[in-house]
Amino acid sequence: MSYEYLLKSPVDELARNRAVAAFTRAAAAVCEGQQMDMDFETRSDVSLQEYLTMIEGKTAALLGGCLEVGALVGGGADTEPLTGFGRKVGIAFQIQDDYLDTFGDPAKFGKQTGGDILQNKKTALYLIALEKADPSRRDQLLGYYSNEDWDPEEKIRGVTDLFNQLGVPQEARKLQAAYQEEAFRLLDSVAARPRGRSP
Repeated sequence: MSYEYLLKSPVDELARNRAVAAFTRAAAAVCEGQQMDMDFETRSDVSLQEYLTMIEGKTAALLGGCLEVGALVGGGADTEPLTGFGRKVGIAFQIQDDYLDTFGDPAKFGKQTGGDILQNKKTALYLIALEKADPSRRDQLLGYYSNEDWDPEEKIRGVTDLFNQLGVPQEARKLQAAYQEEAFRLLDSVAARPRGRSP
């Protein structure tokens, strides 16, 4: 149905074809990113850079693709910075989501914290911790993520303590802020009136 609506867009043929191509690229990237995410579940050697590449395929490609298609259908010619804005915001959003899952206020976040830890998800926080950990703390962290017999509260508390010892919250916030700053730099470069660019 998405393709059907795109093909009915009241824009010239070139813009319509570009919008269909952008939608197709975004859909393919989301599928590839989802597959990477699933592959990570059975791998113990995932790097932070691979994780960021996976996010770029999932959340970032979705947001970037939506903005690109919207710009093309809306008659905009300056799609690159807008697409880039969406992709960078998507990465920043996912890092923020990872952070909130462990360190967020449940009343504001809308769910209990520690869900990613209990599911052994290889989040940005986990991968930053592995990169920063000395051998002893690395073994502790891997132990929490490889043993299914931990008491849930003890596991969440133990992993959170390790994250705090390693300065993971600060590193995650710094990484998120860098992507967010780049996103708004790209938004500022979009050829549109300031009011039209307001997020």
